[in-house]
Amino acid sequence: GNGPSGISLSYMLAGNWPYWSADKIQRHPDELLRARLNYYDSQKSLVEHDLFSLADGLEGRSTNPVSLLLDSLQHPCADLGMDLPCMVEYKYHPEKEIDHLVLGRGPPGGSWHRMDPNLRTLSLAAWMSLPGLAFSEWEHSSSKNSNNNNNTTVENQNFLRQQNNSIAYEERNGKVNIKLCPPRRNLSLKRQLSKEVETRALISRVAQYYASYVDEMNLAKFDRLTNKQFTVVCKNLVMANGASDLANRLGVKGEGLEMPWVTYELPQLEHALEKIDDEARSQLKPVLIVGAGLSAADAVTICRSSGIPVIHVYRNRTAGLDKMLPGNVYPEYHEVHKMMKDSNRKYDLYTPLPEHTIADLTQTVSIIVQHLKTGEKRELEVSFCAILIGSRPDLRFIAGLTKGSSTMHHDPTKPIDCKSNPIDVDKYTNAVLRSPYKGLYAMGPLVGDNFVRFIPGGALSITSALHKLTEND
Repeated sequence: GNGPSGISLSYMLAGNWPYWSADKIQRHPDELLRARLNYYDSQKSLVEHDLFSLADGLEGRSTNPVSLLLDSLQHPCADLGMDLPCMVEYKYHPEKEIDHLVLGRGPPGGSWHRMDPNLRTLSLAAWMSLPGLAFSEWEHSSSKNSNNNNNTTVENQNFLRQQNNSIAYEERNGKVNIKLCPPRRNLSLKRQLSKEVETRALISRVAQYYASYVDEMNLAKFDRLTNKQFTVVCKNLVMANGASDLANRLGVKGEGLEMPWVTYELPQLEHALEKIDDEARSQLKPVLIVGAGLSAADAVTICRSSGIPVIHVYRNRTAGLDKMLPGNVYPEYHEVHKMMKDSNRKYDLYTPLPEHTIADLTQTVSIIVQHLKTGEKRELEVSFCAILIGSRPDLRFIAGLTKGSSTMHHDPTKPIDCKSNPIDVDKYTNAVLRSPYKGLYAMGPLVGDNFVRFIPGGALSITSALHKLTEND
């Protein structure tokens, strides 16, 4: 994978090692962590230290202690609302470089290039940074013509123009052309944004940042234009391919017919709607949206802001938002969830169907929905159906998957789920515990680190583990 997980790991394997600043640590609010770091030698990299001794007992929004350790140094007490400077610096040691190859299906940044560029990140902009180059620093240097951190209309036009063209850049071993996906028209809500909302980054900027990061950090090495198959023999394999490869399905009748009006990803729905001119769009039958998560909420917001009626199908009448998503920073999600909970009230262009699911899909652009408690069914005529019920990783590239993958995650009786049933790894090396292969590692969303800010911790664990193996060889 060549998203934030693969990029972060590549940066550290290239010999860029993290060190904590002995001076800055004296201002860290966590007294226990401060005492631990004062006890150990700050002249040695975190890669060389005993990560168990440093990270054991840390608590936060990740279940992986090394992820919490590095995050607490890069974003000290961020969840408490503190805005403290980063207490980590990276030093380049060319002699420590570990030979590696990063494989990806598209440009650096992975799935970020497939997302709606006009939406905003769930995390704050400051938390989208990769090791060694803060997102804010990149944003400042790449937006010299902008008067603020948010994209102006002119800047958006420039970026979309760049997206249309092939982005060519020199690599150490030859030229490479990366063709990014063509831009989509903005169906998103046009409204004045508060300063709190603007603390979240535009996805277009984050995708551009990740693509630029590989250049900025001099990580790109190989010519990728040949389009030829090749074989790689390696001692160690890191699964860093994220959680959004395969869209989840409902498993209902008619779902396997691959009907063009049924979509499973938000960009697919937007692309379909953008083919319709404004006049025809205003006459559309409702779009049926299935799901109670943030992608479904995005779809509801985008359709309603474009004057398209929505029928919203979801299972749980009392579905709620994460308490870590305050209303002043995430108003669009709170607006949708308010409508979901208050299903008896009428809202413009919005019809909620709580405690319902799809019972059958037909080829005549009609859908049969069923009440989960009463069993009552009804047929609805719609223009499109967007089934947005999450995604899962694609691990079919592992040979012997049938034998191995069924035991790699915490609960073998259930499928891998990056939120509730991630791959089970050693918490301090990220080695897969029940692996069919020796030398298999996993990081990022595959092990439950679903926020970019925690991903570098997995890279640190793996770099440390591989460094120790290299030393022992």
